[in-house]
Amino acid sequence: MSESPTETIEQIDSPIRSPFIEHLGIQFFRLGAGGVEVRLPVTPELLNSAAMVHGGVYATLADCALAAAIHGQVPPGQMVVTLDLSCRYLRAARAGVLRATARAVHVGRRTAVAEGEIWVDDVMQVKASGSFMIVPRAAT
Repeated sequence: MSESPTETIEQIDSPIRSPFIEHLGIQFFRLGAGGVEVRLPVTPELLNSAAMVHGGVYATLADCALAAAIHGQVPPGQMVVTLDLSCRYLRAARAGVLRATARAVHVGRRTAVAEGEIWVDDVMQVKASGSFMIVPRAAT
């Protein structure tokens, strides 16, 4: 079960923006103590040929959650980019809402590390960790 099942969860604007995230419909929520929760309903388009959630969907959701957990701790005008992403696939969902929880483990001046999990109901699907480089935000 997630570490924060009874906390009040507040939906927030995406701390990381991209057309890809918007296309998928990923939603971001704030958890206490600097954590985030990211949700994505399972739809037929997200399934592989075995009718299970595609591994790339899990990796995308983990990457978004880990980056969002770090984002609130970097200085204004900075952003994070993924250096390394590790996903340990434990189970495969066929339906439901994927719920990724993540928290920053270390945030330095140039790099950061985060850990998280992806759940469906109370069943852990994926354990993830990643390292990120902190860089100036590109002008838009």
